[in-house]
Amino acid sequence: MFVLGSIEIGVGIGLISITNDVTLHMLVLLTLLGTVPQGSQPI
Repeated sequence: MFVLGSIEIGVGIGLISITNDVTLHMLVLLTLLGTVPQGSQPI
């Protein structure tokens, strides 16, 4: 039981880190896409 709990905790931390990486990449992409067109055309 304890081993399964630790595995579940590890999987949860892994999923959290993966989602954090995805959200960071999405934020970076959104900021890049948001800042690039501002010079050429107003939003």
